[in-house]
Amino acid sequence: MRHLPAVIEAGVVEGAYAEVAELDARAPAGSSGGFGGVWLGVVQAAASRLTHIADRTVRQARVAAAAPEPTASRFQPDTTA
Repeated sequence: MRHLPAVIEAGVVEGAYAEVAELDARAPAGSSGGFGGVWLGVVQAAASRLTHIADRTVRQARVAAAAPEPTASRFQPDTTA
């Protein structure tokens, strides 16, 4: 279950991506016409970065899920006595 937090984090990042992606059609009210192109570029860059973060997080979760679970204790009692 060590990978569960990473999967949740990836879901949160994906949700943030969806929020940012909706901004591409909505430049701030009252902005000049030239600002729209800049706005779109910034939104696309943010969405791209969020996609990268979500993908990386999912990869890390898969690696963690494939790794063996750590043992509760490394102490091995001496049973020779």
